[in-house]
Amino acid sequence: WVLLPFALIMFGAVWLCSHAVNVLIALSPLGIVDAVLKLGKLAVLALVTVAGMISPWLGLIICVPIVIVCLFLAGWAFRWMMFGTIFGWDVILGKRVEEGQIGDAAAGFLARKTDDVPARTFGQVKPAGNADEWVFEYRPWMLLPGRRVRVKKGSAVVGRGLFNPGLVEGGDDEKPGRAIVVLPPRYRGREEELARLVGAGGVVDGRLVRGFKAAKHWVMDVIGSGRQTVAASS
Repeated sequence: WVLLPFALIMFGAVWLCSHAVNVLIALSPLGIVDAVLKLGKLAVLALVTVAGMISPWLGLIICVPIVIVCLFLAGWAFRWMMFGTIFGWDVILGKRVEEGQIGDAAAGFLARKTDDVPARTFGQVKPAGNADEWVFEYRPWMLLPGRRVRVKKGSAVVGRGLFNPGLVEGGDDEKPGRAIVVLPPRYRGREEELARLVGAGGVVDGRLVRGFKAAKHWVMDVIGSGRQTVAASS
């Protein structure tokens, strides 16, 4: 009755941290980061296996600090797991929110720590009775009673990302602002509706979108000038 729950807690913490590494590998845009994460994970597994084969006590000595670290990182790993799962679900299955289906709240992740609520906490953004605030509702560990935190709206706008939108503080078309809430890819294309829902100050393009548009315009200008030169010479 004592060892079984303790063993399940240890297994769950280690599994969450291991899965969080997989999420980081999937979301990382750099191949060298993927390689470092994969080699690190493989090294830990190999160390535990070899130590256990040499001596059970040596394996225990190696495993105890790993379990302790995982217990401290379990909350962080759980939030990363939710983040990667929901983003992967939307991308792989092509999930999209159709026009008029947003309702009175939008699901998303806190982009930074807010009133002791850690970053990447999953919840819902709703308009508050106060015009200067939003309400972010969430459930700790997705099971505990619901809580809410008020977020200052300030000069916030909806940022149009290349893969997903977000709520951004103090952003404009020239300079990107600081992210407040990261929204899943399912809301891409519904930025105007999101702005109306939360009372944001408008919609602006994010860094990647501006870079993509600039590259597109450059290519079109090059192709267009080339065609005009050919036409003029003919």
